Amino acid sequence: MTEQPIHPDVRLTDERESVQRCPYCDRPFSDDRAHDLHLGEKHGERLGESERTRYEDASEEEEEEIFIFHIKMVVLIGIMWAAVVMLYMVFVS
Repeated sequence: MTEQPIHPDVRLTDERESVQRCPYCDRPFSDDRAHDLHLGEKHGERLGESERTRYEDASEEEEEEIFIFHIKMVVLIGIMWAAVVMLYMVFVS
């Protein structure tokens, strides 16, 4: 039985040159943060201290961005809800 690859065939377009490749599975990445996150999530048991630190930093940065995105979405939903209520009050009354 042949071993299946860890990742799907990843190709980057010409304008997005690969910045780094995974040293374990040779997957290309267009930015450093994606590379660091991949290493920590897929190859965490193999990481050295510096790679683990970069993964933790990238993970914290991503969590902060996701939190800010969630806050923005809650505010947007609140504004949309208020607009619907206002329109309902105007057109129904």
